[in-house]
Amino acid sequence: MLEQCLAPDCSGFSRYGVFLQTLIAGWDELECHRVFKFLCDQTNLLLKTEALLATKPGLKRHQELQLRLFCRKVLLDPCQNQPDGQFWLVQLLKPWPMVSQAQLLFILYGPLLNEGVLGWEDLVEGGLPHSYLLELAKAILMLFGLLQVKGWSTDSILSILEELIVIPQPWHVENVARLLVLCGSNLCYTFLASKALNGRLDEISRIIIYIILVCEKDGYHMSWAVKLVQQICKVFSTEPERFFFIQHLENMFSEVTREFFESSIARNNFEDRETFQTLCILLDSSARFHTKLLHMFLK
Repeated sequence: MLEQCLAPDCSGFSRYGVFLQTLIAGWDELECHRVFKFLCDQTNLLLKTEALLATKPGLKRHQELQLRLFCRKVLLDPCQNQPDGQFWLVQLLKPWPMVSQAQLLFILYGPLLNEGVLGWEDLVEGGLPHSYLLELAKAILMLFGLLQVKGWSTDSILSILEELIVIPQPWHVENVARLLVLCGSNLCYTFLASKALNGRLDEISRIIIYIILVCEKDGYHMSWAVKLVQQICKVFSTEPERFFFIQHLENMFSEVTREFFESSIARNNFEDRETFQTLCILLDSSARFHTKLLHMFLK
């Protein structure tokens, strides 16, 4: 059945999904579990998913697209409310270990490029526009709303997120930052605070610098980034610890600026305007961030 509708614009799966959701509307969870088991049996969904998850990401692009189209069009996209979407997403994810859950989440909601393939390597090589990460952020937030469900916790969501941003290799930091911004204040703070408590100051400082850059690029209020830094400061219990964190953050501003400058000098600016433009945006974002930060303290 998964092989019957291969084109992204095929309406077969969509029609079947609408029919299925109409049919089971109002059914209790046990009955929906039986529907999922029936679909798995009829399509060999779990076996095909297992085979795909055992393969290097991006190696079987055709099969990845098949799985994505079936799960999205039949089970996920037709859902009329968030609890229904959460139910089907959990059924798809929970049979697998954490790293495989992250990989499957990417297959289902990761950026789909114009060629109809998943942008595994694109997230590693450079920053992508927010539209490419929007669906993935919405899926993560849907999972984050499951904390009341047995077997799911903040730690499990953070673990999936940690695994996600290193598949197939560590993402470009701008993409990590943009995904966190799209996930909103609560999840973004929880993710960074967890790293702060584990002493990973260099890592969170670099991510915050890129969050500030993303705020400037994508038109978010810089006060959002300032409040985020304020919140993270409160994670530390003593003044010396808070000072040490701010010192790390300021040093990282210098380091990232130097990296962009050296990269721009190493290349021909006329051939690589993007790096030079990003450097200029970073300098502007630094000025806006520190203006908001100083204004907050002067109030």
